[in-house]
Amino acid sequence: LRRAGCQGAIGGIPCDCRDSVGMDKAMPVLGGLVGLWAASKIVPIMYEWDLIPGVGSPAYWARAQTIRYDHYTEGIVYSP
Repeated sequence: LRRAGCQGAIGGIPCDCRDSVGMDKAMPVLGGLVGLWAASKIVPIMYEWDLIPGVGSPAYWARAQTIRYDHYTEGIVYSP
C-alpha cells in the first residue's frame, strides 16, 4: 500500500515513504530555529532604527528631549 503523495522512487532509486516521517517532524523544528536565529539578528537593528511601533530606543528619547514644543505655531523646531 502506498500513502498519498508517495512517489515510490526518487531519481530512479526506490524509496520507502516511511523514511520521510522523521523529516515531517524535523523540518518545522529546523524552520523555527532558523526563524529564531534570523529574529535575533533583525530585532536589535529594528530597535535601534526605531522600526518597532510603540518602542523607542534611547537615542530616540534623547532626541525627543530637544524638541521645542513652545514653537507650535511655526511647526516643530529641533534644537541643534
